[in-house]
Amino acid sequence: PQLTLTEMEKECPDRRPYVIEGLLREGETMNIVASPKTGKSWFVYNLAITLANGGDFLGWTSPSNLNCLLVDNELHQEELVWRLRTVEKALGAKAGKSLRVSSLRGSGLDIGGLESMMGEIGASQYDVVVLDALYRFLPEGTSENDNAQMMAIYNALDRIGRIYGCSII
Repeated sequence: PQLTLTEMEKECPDRRPYVIEGLLREGETMNIVASPKTGKSWFVYNLAITLANGGDFLGWTSPSNLNCLLVDNELHQEELVWRLRTVEKALGAKAGKSLRVSSLRGSGLDIGGLESMMGEIGASQYDVVVLDALYRFLPEGTSENDNAQMMAIYNALDRIGRIYGCSII
């Protein structure tokens, strides 16, 4: 539909609430981008455990403890447990029931499969879904350097956020 600004404002009078103050709002997608082997996974483990407890992370604040789902498709389950326990110990915090983990190494689940999985698990129960690592969700033959192909991936992530009301990292 084509709306005037006044009509649009009536439909959306307020901005979406922050999941991470000043950084990420409900239903938005955030990318963690860096060179390989620079600690992106460790970064998101710290972020996810902080979000699950509420509090500060590198100067940003999560207003309350959030329900988080970490979907990992790279690590063996025992390595993932070790890493998350290591981060808990370093932070002096427990992930508790607010952080759930789905270990998918070797499943071959691509972005279409991820969308189906989100429906099956009832992803609306999560405030934040962390995907580690995005490249493993790319369908076979997809190039990270092809803008049209990557647009389709981000459209799928936006759909997940819109349908389930969760933020994607």
